[in-house]
Amino acid sequence: MVESRGEPVTLGALLRQQVLARIGRAALPAEFPIPDVVVGDTDSPGFVRGWLPATVDAWLAAQITEPVAAEADDQDQVPG
Repeated sequence: MVESRGEPVTLGALLRQQVLARIGRAALPAEFPIPDVVVGDTDSPGFVRGWLPATVDAWLAAQITEPVAAEADDQDQVPG
């Protein structure tokens, strides 16, 4: 069916180790997004998780802007 509708393309995803290197952490944070891609049967051992680079970049961008937003909120409060 794909052949009749268009050209198949390779979907590039980052493995867990690559994500950890990109975000500079030893483990995935609890609030990290769920994997975009899962290869294999999740009900049996040996499946592989993957994240799209855009997902990782969006999470990193949110981590950078959240502290800035919190600081702005603190500065808006007038001491009473």
